[in-house]
Amino acid sequence: MQHFTCDLCGCHIDDQRYVVKLELYPTFNPDELTPADLDVDHLQAVSQSIMQGDDLPLPVEDINGTGILTFDLCRECQLRFRRDPLGKTSRSPMHFSEN
Repeated sequence: MQHFTCDLCGCHIDDQRYVVKLELYPTFNPDELTPADLDVDHLQAVSQSIMQGDDLPLPVEDINGTGILTFDLCRECQLRFRRDPLGKTSRSPMHFSEN
C-alpha cells in the first residue's frame, strides 16, 4: 500500500489526494528566427549523438529548463493552491532596516 504526503504542508494524506502537474518550458518568438537558425541540421546532430553512445548530451529538460513537475496535495493545500497558485498573496513583504 502506498502512503502519500502533501508536498506543501507535509501532512499524511489519508483519502483525498490531489495531483498538480505543472509544465515548464521556454518560449520563443518565431519572428526572431534568423536564417542561421534554419541552417542547423538537427537530424544530423541527433544522429551524431546516437552514434556516440555513451557520450550523449544532457537531456533537453536539463539544458533548457523544460519538464513536467508533479506534486501531491491534501484537500486544504489544494484549496489554497486554487486560490493562489503562485503564492503571491501568502508572501509577507520584506522590511529592511534603515542603516
